[in-house]
Amino acid sequence: MFHKVKGIFLHITSTLIICSSLGCGTLFAQTWRELGPCGSDTYGNRVAPQGGTGQVHCIAFDPENTQIVYCGSPYGGLWKSTDGGKDWSNSAIDIHQNIELSSVNDIAISKANGKKTIWIATGHPGAKGGTDLFTTGIYFSQDDGQTFQPLESFNKKFHFQFRYKKHISRIIVHPNNPDIMFVTTSDGLYKTSNGGDSWDLVLTEEELPGSNEFSKGIYSVVFSKTDPDNVVYASGKDVYRSIKGGAKRSFKTMSYDGLDFFKEGFDCLQNVNFNINVNRDSTGRDVVYAYAYVKGDTCGEFKGRTLVLLYYYNGKNWEGINSVPSSVFADPIRIKLASVPDTPRIVYIGSVTTSVSSDYGKTWKKATDYDRPGHADIHAVEVIPGTCDMITGTDGGVFRYRYQTGKVEEYNNGLCITMVTDMGTSASNPKRILIGNQDTGADLWDGVNWAKLPTGGDGYVGQLINREDENNFFTCANSSFYENESDSGINLRNCNACLSPSNKCPYVFLQSPNQSNVFYYAERELYRSEDRCKTWCRISDFMKKPGLAVNSFGQIISCIAVAPSDSNIIYTAYNAYRDCCNSYLFKTDKGGMRCSGKCAGPTGADNWTVLSTIPRIETGDGHSDFLANGEFYISGIAISDKDPDRVWVCYTSTKLDPIDFKVYKSTDGGNSWSSDERGLPEFPCTKILYVNGSDDELFVGTYDGVYHKQGAGDWQRFGTGLPKVYISGMEINYKSRKLRASTYGRGVWETDLP
Repeated sequence: MFHKVKGIFLHITSTLIICSSLGCGTLFAQTWRELGPCGSDTYGNRVAPQGGTGQVHCIAFDPENTQIVYCGSPYGGLWKSTDGGKDWSNSAIDIHQNIELSSVNDIAISKANGKKTIWIATGHPGAKGGTDLFTTGIYFSQDDGQTFQPLESFNKKFHFQFRYKKHISRIIVHPNNPDIMFVTTSDGLYKTSNGGDSWDLVLTEEELPGSNEFSKGIYSVVFSKTDPDNVVYASGKDVYRSIKGGAKRSFKTMSYDGLDFFKEGFDCLQNVNFNINVNRDSTGRDVVYAYAYVKGDTCGEFKGRTLVLLYYYNGKNWEGINSVPSSVFADPIRIKLASVPDTPRIVYIGSVTTSVSSDYGKTWKKATDYDRPGHADIHAVEVIPGTCDMITGTDGGVFRYRYQTGKVEEYNNGLCITMVTDMGTSASNPKRILIGNQDTGADLWDGVNWAKLPTGGDGYVGQLINREDENNFFTCANSSFYENESDSGINLRNCNACLSPSNKCPYVFLQSPNQSNVFYYAERELYRSEDRCKTWCRISDFMKKPGLAVNSFGQIISCIAVAPSDSNIIYTAYNAYRDCCNSYLFKTDKGGMRCSGKCAGPTGADNWTVLSTIPRIETGDGHSDFLANGEFYISGIAISDKDPDRVWVCYTSTKLDPIDFKVYKSTDGGNSWSSDERGLPEFPCTKILYVNGSDDELFVGTYDGVYHKQGAGDWQRFGTGLPKVYISGMEINYKSRKLRASTYGRGVWETDLP
């Protein structure tokens, strides 16, 4: 259909054309479709350990109807169950439009004047060795989670936006007065007495004595069970109590009551982190469980030791509990406590697995296990109201432990929060997709169902389907790299690759875009196989390149790209790690260095050059670097399929303020660069993809979903229906004209190309 507007004929299709004095742009009407995988009661447990779905960090029961349960995923948003947690649905229909990131780290529910309010905190602190996802603030819903609004009185006033690099760990509401709330943050403890209209910072760790902390700020807060109007408990690097309703300057440390490991070796502690659980005993007194995650330094009783100490406060003094299960030793962010209301002798503790005690922690038995039954890595432990049973959030979703029988049940039906680390799609069969997932192995899709591969553990980078043979695919999971060559099913064999003993998975794995028998994998150097991965040879010598600040331990290759029109042209980003070295963008126009066909190393001359004009930042450690201590690096490279000199790079920058590096473009093979980021959100970019056969049409993945641009136009968020989640991979199936996106928190999605 055609319409005439001021002398211009417009062809009206599924694309809406927007014109202004600045020119014309497009707003695409494509709708994203969710492909999964989603959880079920038994998903994955029949063929491999550690099935389940993605991470759940918080669980909250509706105080008036305990069959209504909410759970939050730090990368997958808010979910709701109306049958006690057995079945789940995405409770917030438009959560993706009103919340900057689909991330939930804690949930609180209040009711005033007959109206229920759901409060959520976004982001989460990274566990030991993990990645921080900074908060975008607090949001609230008064229509049962259908829509959410930002709590501007808190978020804006105290700068709780992503770029300020803050965390929120807990929200609690007074049991009898919904106007009173507390929020624990990396700043400290905030309080409101008027339902969130105004806030006061009532406690920071700097105000009280204590040791160096693992995570900055106040970590947990709980109302008294016997006198919530006056008594409030909090914890961080110590345990604190207020007897004046949590007013400013009213908190005192509780360690003088007998928590005496501070008395000796205090100055030798590298960090201490507390979490607490408050209950009431048969005499009507408050009782408190507190764990202390302690990391010793160079002297004293805890020299060189990392351990968990559990204490019980009986209303007068602390008692040390020396029988803490060894399975809880992970990191302070993940250690959780819960005790049965009014029956404090029954207590649960969890970190890697969960354990239960019926005698105040004197003896323990396993509750949920590392895989079956249950799942590893505990993030939430709650007692189901009216029972002695526990419900737990893990790296594999939700599980219930029945206290009387010891039975464990998987509660993941409909929970679509898979954290995909890498994706491979088939060029010949649009119905075939391969993914690797954080802590739930690898999955293969046939267009209808997902089948879990018999690998278990974490799924890593290295998921690839041979574009000429859909039955030949590669997967990396549980720290092992496999190839499947069978035409009749799954028959995995270990790949013959040059991987180091410490890491059996590549950092990047790629099939040449124009030579189907050639594959590349990247670790600290770049390798090539010309016989479909039977033998490998090393084609780089980056660590020995003269004049560069590199380190054989700290450097990794973050991404590579081979020019579709000339396989001799290869770009490689070399990524610094933490406080080590410099980072570089390399290029070769000769296919890399000559090699002997063995893993030992190249034999020819070095033909890699350093693209020194790539935009860089000052790292502050004496280096001028475009990768700042592993927190800022090139995460994607895209090359025109017609002109190898037209190349784009995208950056991931998780800890820079402001995030002023997103996408840069070169039209001369990397000799000069210009910014190409108009329209992108203030979040890191994760992947970039060039549309073959186009005139510079590109897609970029961000923490906020997928963005699209055509030629010199601005970037625009692409399509509708896709959550605002971390994009971990993108591929185009040109046969079916589908764009696929894998997400770290909401599985795999697809949409039609415009």
